[in-house]
Amino acid sequence: MNRWEVLRERVNGESERYDPGAIRAKGLPLWVSHITYKNKNKKMNTFLPTNYKVPVSGNYMKLEDGDNELLVLDSVILGYLYWNKEDKPVRLKERPAAIPEDIRYETDDQTGQSKPDKIKHFWAFPVWNVAGQCVQVLEITQKGIMGGLQALAQNEKWGDPILNYSITISRKGQGFDTEYTVVPNPKEPVPAEILAAWDSVKAAGFDITRLYDGGDPFVAA
Repeated sequence: MNRWEVLRERVNGESERYDPGAIRAKGLPLWVSHITYKNKNKKMNTFLPTNYKVPVSGNYMKLEDGDNELLVLDSVILGYLYWNKEDKPVRLKERPAAIPEDIRYETDDQTGQSKPDKIKHFWAFPVWNVAGQCVQVLEITQKGIMGGLQALAQNEKWGDPILNYSITISRKGQGFDTEYTVVPNPKEPVPAEILAAWDSVKAAGFDITRLYDGGDPFVAA
């Protein structure tokens, strides 16, 4: 048994192995016995169930700080995105040749001048949110994430991610310092409950192309 196994072995959230002599006999440092002894005497937290997480709500997956695991369910739609004067997203299949009349304007902090909102290239596709255990739409404009996903899809060892392997997108930092990494997870059969959930959403009329018309992919017009 290695030192990590000693630390991981627990009964009802407490450590079985907290005897310094037993720890020393295994050739492990005494700090292990100190940690495990503290765990043995730590009062159990009964306020919430173990591993409780606040339920995910909404139809769109938000990339939170840390790891975000997802399974791609279907193909990507591509286009260009900007925000209008009513603070609503507008998605187009092609980049507009001129600045749209309804585009939102913002004040430049440095010059004080008004300038139109940036028109960004976007991807949108349905995913299974592993943490939230639900079907959602993931929309991305970050070139780093796009590049990572494209590299995986074109890699002979990984290939098409649709219902093939889950992907973890990790986020750290804030604002302009935000960084993303895209990592594939080992391939394994897709659980039946995920396939059933996706079939149910499709049967209810899911159509991601409604985004182009300002509609909801999950709700028929």
